[in-house]
Amino acid sequence: SERITVPSITIKKKILIAYALVISLGLATSLAIYFLGQTTMSTSSNLLDNKLPLFEEIANLKEAAIKTEPILYEYYATADRQNFLNRYQLNQDEINLSFERLKNAYSDGATLEQTHLFFNILHDLSTQLDGVMSGERIDLDEAREILLDISDNSKSSNNALDQHNNTIREDVSIGISTTERKTVVMITAVFLFSATISLLAIFIGYYVNKYLNESAERKRLVLFAEKNPLAIFQFSDKGEMLYNNPGCNELLAKTAIKNSDVMALLPEDIKTKLSSLHKGYNEYTVLDYQIGSRIIECAIHLISDFNIFHVYLKDITERKLAEKSLCESEERYRVLYDENPSMFFTLDTDGHIESVNEFGANYLGYQREELLGESILKLCEDKDISKL
Repeated sequence: SERITVPSITIKKKILIAYALVISLGLATSLAIYFLGQTTMSTSSNLLDNKLPLFEEIANLKEAAIKTEPILYEYYATADRQNFLNRYQLNQDEINLSFERLKNAYSDGATLEQTHLFFNILHDLSTQLDGVMSGERIDLDEAREILLDISDNSKSSNNALDQHNNTIREDVSIGISTTERKTVVMITAVFLFSATISLLAIFIGYYVNKYLNESAERKRLVLFAEKNPLAIFQFSDKGEMLYNNPGCNELLAKTAIKNSDVMALLPEDIKTKLSSLHKGYNEYTVLDYQIGSRIIECAIHLISDFNIFHVYLKDITERKLAEKSLCESEERYRVLYDENPSMFFTLDTDGHIESVNEFGANYLGYQREELLGESILKLCEDKDISKL
């Protein structure tokens, strides 16, 4: 019999027919889920645009309220009025901004107004404390009484905010349940579509596999972003540089080193690093080093499928300086708390001690560890317990 040679155009036609079927099925499935999608989107939009943002705003308001007490207690401890006024005003601006945003998004104005009342009381108490602390003769007993009232008011305001969260959470739960039911129907339709696509994929898989193998290298080079702002190098498994992007020259200029060779950006033992990574079990490593006044982060990635390395360089100087500044700030606060000649306690809502400064523990004749978890009432005389 005569042997028939099928021209290559037949393969293309088969693939085109398969794609036409995929598109047709896709359109049919899209029409099927369109109407369900409309109602689901309406419910989801209500959650995303109205309900969920309220969580963030309430969290911001709660955070600002929590920051108020440390500001007031630090004012009581240091009597630094100028520092207090600056910090308190910034915090008060955050509270006012959060309330303004909640008014625009929250429908229950009466409940919100009740919560606002707690914050007005907190502001009045803060003003009273400022009056006592800025007087010619500071009445510490009166200041402590005001601080106790402030603590009670803060608990009330936090409880009111928690009630807001619970109400919103119930609304979100109902919306999610509605969305889930409709999503199940859409998933079923998509599943049937996917099953059909899988059968077609098996049919055309053999024909596209060859094309994919031939274009793998091309796609890899395309993905190796030429316009990536990071400095990117490509090395062979022998440690030879194959490529560097324009970001390397930009980073070189930023470091202001005299060497014009971009290789000067890399660690001196880069080839050793590449070799170790190639011989080891890990395919990724990150290291930091300094070039002049800049701190560079170097990430080395072994692409084992192609026996090449990608090296990514990033200037992290600003981040490192910010981390250092944060550590120093935390240390200053810790010293202020521990070495202040006043007793400072942090209590949970049940009145149990969560932390105490060194002076307070020593003054009472305890070690810090002995007081943690104990009730504050243990340290009070019977006549003072009723006041708490």
